[in-house]
Amino acid sequence: MTANELTKTVRDLKELKAMAADLTAEITTLEDTLKAEMTARNTDEMTVDVFKVRWTAVISNRFDSTAFKASLRVNASVSSAAFLLLK
Repeated sequence: MTANELTKTVRDLKELKAMAADLTAEITTLEDTLKAEMTARNTDEMTVDVFKVRWTAVISNRFDSTAFKASLRVNASVSSAAFLLLK
């Protein structure tokens, strides 16, 4: 690629990323509008034209493996230190 082609590619990428950020913000705004309307109607599901719209809270009980591994590393380092002192 020439310098001009690289420059154009970088500019195009930056422009697309800016557009993606704008679209994400617009999507969030529209979702919030629908959520507010559904809350006002006290419903978690409604039919609009041919679309069925649902909004429900989801409870997730995921295991945080990163925190668990960090905890093991802390415990392992304490155990290792104690083990080394016993030698």
